[in-house]
Amino acid sequence: MLDKNTNTANLFNGNDPKAWLTQHGINEVECLVPDMNGVLRGKALPTAKFLKALEDRALYLPSSAFLVSIDGRYSGSIDEGFAYSDPDMRMVPDVSTLCLAPGAGAGKA
Repeated sequence: MLDKNTNTANLFNGNDPKAWLTQHGINEVECLVPDMNGVLRGKALPTAKFLKALEDRALYLPSSAFLVSIDGRYSGSIDEGFAYSDPDMRMVPDVSTLCLAPGAGAGKA
């Protein structure tokens, strides 16, 4: 929900993300999702790679990104008796959340 201080010009609300990214001079898109502790995890992609991820409806992140505990250790690590594996996890970008990255400066969404 938007509050009265939200600048809606910074939010994507159309059907053409490529045009919006071009209009705002975006050259890098941060793709973020919170882990179980509320810490944002993800990756920054050049705009062309982000648009390809939208087209493919797939963005891959290592599953271990969500296994980092709040103190920086991995849960389920070898010292806890679990075999280590790190398969990629497929995520689907949600363009309704596309906006200029707050505090990141020009060229970032």
